[in-house]
Parts: sequence; structure tokens; C-alpha cells
Amino acid sequence: MSPPKTKESEGKGRRPLNHMLTIAGRCPVDSSNTRNGNLIAPDIASSVGEDLSVNYDDHPIQIKHSNDDVFVATFKHKATGQIRVIKRSVQADQQTNPPAFPTEVKILRDILGEHTNIVRFVGCERDRVLPSSPQAVFTIFLEYCTGGDLNAWLNLWHEMACATPETWSPHAFRSLIEALVFLHKSGLYNSDLQSREAILHRDIKSSNTLLR
Repeated sequence: MSPPKTKESEGKGRRPLNHMLTIAGRCPVDSSNTRNGNLIAPDIASSVGEDLSVNYDDHPIQIKHSNDDVFVATFKHKATGQIRVIKRSVQADQQTNPPAFPTEVKILRDILGEHTNIVRFVGCERDRVLPSSPQAVFTIFLEYCTGGDLNAWLNLWHEMACATPETWSPHAFRSLIEALVFLHKSGLYNSDLQSREAILHRDIKSSNTLLR
């Protein structure tokens, strides 16, 4: 879905990439995974996809979301200049070694193929907060959608006292439906190989609908 061109807002609250470990979990960073204050990428065996966090600038372009459990921001790739969304989260009770990847990553990496109306998965890293800790840190790399989210556009149109463009609305609705149909048809087969478990989004809202 392509919105009208607009000037992107400038990022605020810039913080180093390695600080996402403490921002996301309010917990200490394993000193063995840092060098000169910069995060060292986990062992390549603990990574999937195309990217590693050390390939990106230390400071985010814009922080999208930050709380005790999840940190989401946009970062620029050092070599290519390409912008990606990096999502870092801390998950507890990870007893496996290495920690198991979250369901979100398994679905994006192993089950779903690429679809034009679904944000592209680029890669994921995993590591422990501390070697003896049950908490695991996951860094997910995702496609950056330059148009922002639908909620921002709805608010803008409301502030400008103008209606949602008539020709754009059906296109947006169709794109969303096509993505959901793709999800529902991409689930795993059960052991009987006759029935399939659909993938359900369960959090569809305007702020989660991104525009290219």
C-alpha cells in the first residue's frame, strides 16, 4: 500500500544499539558480549537470515517503541545505507541451550513465504542476558516500510478535516484481506496430514498496518 509522499519525522531519543539489552529487559549486559561499549554479535550459529546487529550504526534513526520487554527502532546499515526495523526483546524461562527462537521468528522464517503485503523477515539473532540466566535476548531484523503506519495517516486526514481518499481505501482494504488470507492458508498440517492449523494475527489495528 503506497501513501502520498510526506516528510518523515526526525528520530528522537537516540541511544546506542548495545543499550537495547538493558532497555528491553532492565537487566545487566553480559560483559563477555561487549567490547569497548559496543555489542558483539552472537555466534553465527545462533543467528538466522541475512543480518547481524554489528552491521548497523550504533545509534537508531528513530525509536518506535520502548518498554521493559521490547525495544523497536530503525537503524541504518553501515555498508549499504539501507534502513531496517530492529526489534529486540527479552524472553524469560528459556531453558534450552541455545535458546529456542520465538514463535514469531519460526513463522516468518520457516512457514511463510514472501508475500507483497506482509513485512519481509530479514534475520534474527539470539543470545542470553547472562550465561547462567534463563532469560534470552532476541533481535529480529525486518523490512522498513517508508510510508509509516495507517493510524498516523488516519490522524493526519482527521486533523486536515479531509476524507480518506476514495480510490485508496478499497486498495488498502484488499491488500489487508489478501495478507490475512495468505496467513490463514499458510499454517502447519496436523499429524493426520488432513487438517491444517491456520496462522492467526490476533492484533489487527491501524497502528500495526504499515504502508510502503
